[in-house]
Amino acid sequence: MRDRMKTKSKIEVSVVMFFTFAIVIVAPMVFKHIGNDILKMSIKPLLYILLVGTPFIVCKIMKSSIGTLGFRKGELLKQLLIGVEIFMVLAFFLTIAVFILGNNKGMLLSTKENRIGIIVYYIIFDMLFVGMGEEMLFRGYFMERFHTMTNSGTWAVAISALMFGIWHFPNGQDFLQVILTALIGVILGLAKLKIKNCSTLSLGIAHGLHDVYILILSCILL
Repeated sequence: MRDRMKTKSKIEVSVVMFFTFAIVIVAPMVFKHIGNDILKMSIKPLLYILLVGTPFIVCKIMKSSIGTLGFRKGELLKQLLIGVEIFMVLAFFLTIAVFILGNNKGMLLSTKENRIGIIVYYIIFDMLFVGMGEEMLFRGYFMERFHTMTNSGTWAVAISALMFGIWHFPNGQDFLQVILTALIGVILGLAKLKIKNCSTLSLGIAHGLHDVYILILSCILL
């Protein structure tokens, strides 16, 4: 019975992983053929909804429990404050890295955007969809599943962080950026594993604020 459950869990995770990478590989090909910026901005949130919805759909089909995805009840204020604190740590090291890179700072920053409407859109998009969505998927679903499958928090952090880094590769990041993204995944995973009251909500806040900070730095420095 236990072996059957393990096999079922492995199949479930493999299917979710397949569709997670399939979506991020196909997405740039789709956007390449869309010239209208408004249409692109409308589709992006839908892709994240599809990504986050994939584990729910697969679990529903396979009749398995989705679990808590790393969310916790109670101590909401503490969870939010922990998210802000993690962001401040990430922002500190990002700032140092940007200034060390000098003329190569574009490696860590995004494309400069001066239109206020677009900036506001991406602030909302980064907080609600990128930050929270990616944390629900990688530190919520995948890290929780790998923790159960390997019975090791360390391996769960490492595997989910590696997936997180590789997942960004089709999205335009080079090899070094993938490594840096994976490192951020390690930091977020360890925070969830080691810090009391650190939840997926905390990491979603930290991740979203980190991406917004990159956007603001890009507007200032590029």
